[in-house]
Amino acid sequence: MSTSVVEISGEKVKAMWDKRLTEIFCDICIKEILKGNRPGTHFTKDGWLKIMTTFEKETGKAFSQKQLKNRWDALKKEWKSWKKLKGEDNGLGWNPIKRTVDASDDWWESRLKVVPEAQKFRTSGIDPEFEGKLDQMFMGIVATGDKAWAPSSGTLRSDFFEDVNNEIPEENEEENVRNDVHILNDVHISNDVQIDGNGQKRKNPETSSSYFKTGKKKSSKHVGGAARLCTQIEKLCNAADNMSQATSSLTPVMDPYGIPQAIKVMSIVENNSGDESDDEREKKEILQHMECFNQLFVVASSSMQLYYEKYILKQPCMNSKQSGETWIREILDGHESRCMINFRISKMVFTSLLRVLKTRYNLLTSRNISSSEMLGIFLYILGTGAKVSQCRERFQRSGSTISRYFTIVLEKVSRMATDLIAPEDPFFSSIPEQIHNDSRYMPHFKDCIAAINGTHIAAILPPNEQIPYIGRKCIPTQNVMAVCDFNMCFTFVMAGWEGSAHDTRIFLDAIRDPKYKFSHPPNGKYYLVDSGYPQMKGYLGPYRGQRYHLPDFRRGRPVSDFMEYEDINCAYENIIDSENAHGQESDDDDDDDDDDDPYGRRRRRRRAITVYPMN
Repeated sequence: MSTSVVEISGEKVKAMWDKRLTEIFCDICIKEILKGNRPGTHFTKDGWLKIMTTFEKETGKAFSQKQLKNRWDALKKEWKSWKKLKGEDNGLGWNPIKRTVDASDDWWESRLKVVPEAQKFRTSGIDPEFEGKLDQMFMGIVATGDKAWAPSSGTLRSDFFEDVNNEIPEENEEENVRNDVHILNDVHISNDVQIDGNGQKRKNPETSSSYFKTGKKKSSKHVGGAARLCTQIEKLCNAADNMSQATSSLTPVMDPYGIPQAIKVMSIVENNSGDESDDEREKKEILQHMECFNQLFVVASSSMQLYYEKYILKQPCMNSKQSGETWIREILDGHESRCMINFRISKMVFTSLLRVLKTRYNLLTSRNISSSEMLGIFLYILGTGAKVSQCRERFQRSGSTISRYFTIVLEKVSRMATDLIAPEDPFFSSIPEQIHNDSRYMPHFKDCIAAINGTHIAAILPPNEQIPYIGRKCIPTQNVMAVCDFNMCFTFVMAGWEGSAHDTRIFLDAIRDPKYKFSHPPNGKYYLVDSGYPQMKGYLGPYRGQRYHLPDFRRGRPVSDFMEYEDINCAYENIIDSENAHGQESDDDDDDDDDDDPYGRRRRRRRAITVYPMN
């Protein structure tokens, strides 16, 4: 049972929560969510009002909005801890006796090191039914970090590049990809269906498969619009042949689709109004087959017309004389600034990166596109934030081609990141040269090994997935934590966390979970962190109220280095010794001398012990 205290009219009223009240509260919240009263991460004012009214009506408890909000936040915190505890272990069962997940002691020990706040779940967990309610309340609006990835883990997400393969489309398929066409599907008859002698459809046992049972297998190649159109026309022809064979078995002498025979059949049907004979029934079946054939003919004609308009009379779209390859060569042969503007790197770095990707990570040139253009597409999107439609015009390629080769290069670069983003000295046994050779930092930072900070990078997501990524930046972002050494090289990166997640949460997840292989500081060494991270052994942050952002330094007075304040401290000690030698009072015994002496000893002491951070 949990409690929350709210002060109302000077009196504190406790809200006692048991299992029954909590479940009623969750059911009410789910109903308001389904009504659309929680457009973001929290309910609207009208939503909270309805929750308060309904909750009081069903329970008789007049809890305030703040008490209900506190319960909402507590449940959200428990749900996050529970989800983090379970992780990706889908095989965990539920133990009804222990009322928690059925797992071994070793599993509990390893997981509680990652999520120590989930210790209470070892004796009493969240049952599957109640977990389902919490999923409806918080799934999709709370940062979970399930897409987080660090290159130091050495493995890529198995589902991220599942659609990537190195097979390059054939030249004619590349044209089909550019001009995809949707085929009219008013009538659908496949080769798996045959028409028997009675005009009934039945499955062909030779061609029937378990398609609807096992699911469609992913093809290794992209099937273009022309290929699909040809396949559809072929199916129509096969269906027409099957119908022709079925009707010819009934009337082997006459042609069922001849115009004279059709007129004759229609006249016979009109003249005979009595009971139908076998011949008349056969003639009606022939007319039905003729009607079905006419429908097939209409579909085939429409498909032919689509093909003619799309592939014969079409107006070319990607017809610029400056292709993507030509533009890349022009950039690399031109002024240095052009490469920096479009790719955010120098020409030398571009060529070096291309060489590494080709030699070490097997970025191959295909028949349709060179490896330099692949890398250009990748860097152009990253450097300028261009959309696929803009890249289509810039590189004169189809949208699917842009997406395909961007993903291929991304996979290569991610593999390169696992090899490069790591500490140069994993044991941190030596002092960095940048500190050792600079008197401003040595010996004050001789045990510092690197700096940790976070940054928000804009993320493009579907509207239904944006809520947990919208934080203080008011746009969808991912919160990335990075570690940088004194060579200005990244030694650790944690990417993929939702933008609403706090820096501390990402930091603790990185240093606790062994799968990320974070390089912990040895005894006596430490990382520099900012105020967004916790103060703990091995991680040194700034004093409260001290400025450390560059804009703060620009607005304030100039920074003095440590040597100046060391001289002031020495001078102050000499003054104190001199004063004590003459028998004067100490600062602690004289609290009123500051008014008479504006440069008094207390002020000098306060200024002398103040230490400002460096640039």
